[in-house]
Amino acid sequence: MTAFLTINGKDYSHEDINLIRDFFTDNQWDLIDSALSEFQDHEDAIEECKETLDIIGDIFRSAYW
Repeated sequence: MTAFLTINGKDYSHEDINLIRDFFTDNQWDLIDSALSEFQDHEDAIEECKETLDIIGDIFRSAYW
């Protein structure tokens, strides 16, 4: 398999990324994004929330190319 995207040290194909993207509807992804954005204001979760939001962004930018 040729790595299309690497997340947390694991390689994913383009097909894998599309599958991950399809786990949730657009509204559900928006809800997850909103919840993480709200939660990132808590000092103990700032970095993890930022990393998670970055991963979600990578998935959205890469899916269905």
